[in-house]
Parts: sequence; structure tokens; C-alpha cells
Amino acid sequence: MGKRKIITKTVMFLVIMALSIGVSNKAYAKTVKLSKKTVKITVGSTKKISVKNVSAKKIKKVKLQSSAKKIVKVSKISKTRFKVKGLKKGSAKVTVTLKIKQDKKVVTKKLKLTVKVKKKEETPVKRVDDSKAVAVLKASAAKLSRGGEKEIYKMPVYDSSMDVITDMVTDAGATYTVPSGVNGTFDVYLEIGKAGYVAGETMYSITVNGKEHYCIPAAVKKGFDLSMGRFLMGRNITLKRGDTVKVIGNIGFSKISGKRITSNLPMIGNLSLYPAGEKVPVGYDGGVLKNEKTDASDVLSGKTIVWLGSSVTYGYGSDGYSMADEISRRHKNTTCYKYAISGTTLVNEDGTSYVARMKHDIRPDMKIDLFVVQLSTNDASQNKELGTLASGMDLAAFNDKTVMGAMETIIAYAKDTWNCPVVFYTGTKYESVPYEKMVQGLYQIVNKWKIGLVDLWGDDQMSSVLGTAQYKTYMKDSIHPTKTGYVSWWTPKFEKKLAEILKNA
Repeated sequence: MGKRKIITKTVMFLVIMALSIGVSNKAYAKTVKLSKKTVKITVGSTKKISVKNVSAKKIKKVKLQSSAKKIVKVSKISKTRFKVKGLKKGSAKVTVTLKIKQDKKVVTKKLKLTVKVKKKEETPVKRVDDSKAVAVLKASAAKLSRGGEKEIYKMPVYDSSMDVITDMVTDAGATYTVPSGVNGTFDVYLEIGKAGYVAGETMYSITVNGKEHYCIPAAVKKGFDLSMGRFLMGRNITLKRGDTVKVIGNIGFSKISGKRITSNLPMIGNLSLYPAGEKVPVGYDGGVLKNEKTDASDVLSGKTIVWLGSSVTYGYGSDGYSMADEISRRHKNTTCYKYAISGTTLVNEDGTSYVARMKHDIRPDMKIDLFVVQLSTNDASQNKELGTLASGMDLAAFNDKTVMGAMETIIAYAKDTWNCPVVFYTGTKYESVPYEKMVQGLYQIVNKWKIGLVDLWGDDQMSSVLGTAQYKTYMKDSIHPTKTGYVSWWTPKFEKKLAEILKNA
């Protein structure tokens, strides 16, 4: 009796297993499906679709077909994922044919997808109101010229749908011609869009009739919205009919990858001419009009301060806001120009160096009250040669391929060219033997040249904050302050020292 029960149970189990396998096989084929049956996309965009309820190991072959190849392009990412791209307005059927391994057989499964492509809605560019300008030189009429680096070139593009110029790289140009009826002395302004990444404010410069060069820092903001801002490009420029103003993409904002060059330079638009000296709002969203009177009781008020540096001077850790901006905000009618590009060095090895940019970007006839230079951390991190103190004080005596030589070159050139006080500043302490040696070298230079120094590195009060909770609110990392760090920690030190230097100048 026991044997019969065992046999009966075994037979029943085998029958149930056979039935369940049959059911699972049938269900398995039915459950394989796409993540979506219908998708809606715009022209130029893509959508990723996945195959569900089957592993990639079970799929022997995948075949993708589009009923309208001019409307939808379909391509495989993996055995269980593919993407569709909208090429033009319309609809198409996509068929996904799968060869699926099931038991010892290969089952064919066809899945259907409907793709509807609509025309991309153009977001209108938010333009600058230049209705009060003497003349507006249109981007659509600008003559474009290619630019590039290391023999890799790219041509700018005029986008007629947005009426802007894009794809500006290093040395690429957009030349605007002064129309008839214009004759006088003007301040020149340019429409500049926002950028996906911002490393500094000297993105663009201009030349007039291929001769006079102007480069005024512009506080371009990070962003992806299509907002244009108005920015000053040159002051007191005499122009008449037929003269040309060429906008040039500056070095330090393009990147080479293989045989391609890409750029972080934002789009540009129209060029406008206003009477020289007229107060014109600058910036985005209508701009800001700074119209202040100098405070005679404030030694920093009404001053023009030029800052030469890299990411710390620019304000890398606080969206482009540094002690330079805060000093300008706190002191009436004070203007701070940040000639700073992230990642650049004192050592003069290419066109992005402090030395090269100082000589190229800052006009010799510019009236400067104070010239402030950052002791660059990039020279330390890149292990640039420190060099030694020169015996003489002539420009010809300095080796600007070393840190010491570059510092002496900057000091001598600034004194000879602008006849103003020169001030160097250090960063706060962090773990870096090369930077510490640079600071020691700077002390030697300060003693030789009798220049000003804002020494945050050697300031015991500043160093006492290291390692505290407060330090974390002040610094984004060991080198770059946050906005709070600039405003509350660094700026008071700069204000005190710069005021002392100006009083004794």
C-alpha cells in the first residue's frame, strides 16, 4: 500500500510539473513586452525603450525596423534596450523582432511601438533692449571667421532661428561694420548669453579696424536659459561709417579633445553703440545701472582696482563672486576688474598665463589705482619651477618661465605701465610644500620691490580657523572660499590692507 502511494504521488508530481512547464512557457512568451507602446518625442530628441520580462542572456538576436526611416531612426543600445530619435515631424511604427531561447527551442517574438514626432518648439531668446542706442550693429550682418588652437579650427555659426552667433572658439571672430549716419565717440556694448560653464570674465575682446584692442571683464553667468545680457566691451572709441569692430573669442575657454575643439564661450548677439560716458545698465534681465558718488571719507571709494589671477580671484567656489566683487559692492563708485581665468599660472608658458594676459588684455592707457595679483596655487599644483630672485630690476633681467621671474615681470611691467601700487596676496594655509616655498619666495620679492602684501597664509588669526566647523562654511575646498568665506572671512582683511596701501601711496 505504501509503494502504491509513493508511485501515485510521483506520477501526479510529474504531471503537474509538465503542465506547469507548458503554462510557464506559454506565459513566458506572452509576458515579454516593451516598456512603452507609444512614445512622443520632438525633432532632434531621443527616447530610450527597454524590453521587459526577459533577460539579455535569453535573447539570441534582435532586429529593429522603422516604417518611416526619414521620420524615426532606431538604434540598439543592448539586447534589451534601444533608442528612437525623431528626425522630422510625423509618426512611425517600430517593430522589435526578438529571437528568444526557450527551453531547447528559439521562439520569435515581435513587439510593436508607435512613435509620434512633433516639431520642437523654439524658446524665444530674451533680448536686450537697445532702443536708446545710437546704433545697433546686427549679428545677422556680422562677418564670421574661424578660430582654433594647435592647428585645430572651427567656424562660428549664425543661428537664424535665434538671431545669435554660436560656436565661438579661441580667436574666432565676428566682425561688425559701422553703418552710415554714425560718426562720433562711443562706448561699445555686446549682447552675451549665459554659459554652461564659466571659468572667468574675460571671455571676449574686441579690436577696432584691426588695430586697437579692448578687453573689459564681463560678469557672464552660468545657465542654460536663452537670456542675453548687455556688457561693456570698450570705452571712448571713435567710430564712423565703414569702420569695423571685431568680437574675438579669447584664449582659456576652449578645449581640444582629439581632433575636435569645443568651447565654453556663450552665444553672442548684436553690438550696440552708446554715447561715450552715458550710464547704461549692464548684465541680464535689464541689467544694473551703477550710478554712485564717491565717498570722500572712504579711501577705497571711487577707485579702479585691477585683479590679476585665476580661480580664487574669479570666485570659483561661489559662482563667480569673490572679494573683488564684495569690495566693489561695499565701497561707492569703486570698480573692480577681474582679469582671472581658472587653472592658469604665473609662469609664462602660453597665452593663458598671468604675464601673457596682463600684456595682452589690459590696455596700457587704462587708469588704475591699485593692481592686485594672486599668488597662484596652480603653479604649485603643477610643480612649476620656483626660480630665484633676480639681482636687477629691469624687465630683461627676469626669467618669466619661473614663478619668481614671472612675479618680478608683473611688478616691473605694472609699475612702468600704470604707475600704481602693486599688491600680491596669498591664499589661506593648506597642505602644500610647493606653495609654502612660493610664499617664502614672495616675501623676498616684497622686501626687494617694497610692494603691498595681503598675507592670508601667514596670518595666525586666519589659520586658527583651520579644522573647525566654521572653516567648512568658509571654504568649498582647501583652496577656494565659498561666498560666505569671501564676504565674512577674506574681504575684511583685504579692505584693511588695501586701504593702508592707498593711504601711504
